[in-house]
Amino acid sequence: MDERELVRVRRKFGMLFQGSALFDSLDVGDNVAFALRRLKAYPERHILEAVRRSLSMVGLRDIQRLMPAELSGGMKKRVGLAAGDRLRA
Repeated sequence: MDERELVRVRRKFGMLFQGSALFDSLDVGDNVAFALRRLKAYPERHILEAVRRSLSMVGLRDIQRLMPAELSGGMKKRVGLAAGDRLRA
């Protein structure tokens, strides 16, 4: 593969940290929104909608205000997945 093809293939891959890599001082919604807010490329309403949509996709609707310590291990994994999806906002 040439460099361009390799980049295209790499964009189809993601990763999920075994420990979920959530910020323990941020609630679930802020963890999922973190990267989008750092980009400063989207209005807050767009970010909140992306968070809601991502959490809904992993079956965790309405848990935005919970802290990571309040989640089970499986829930933390799903929040990690939702956080990875946020870049598709």
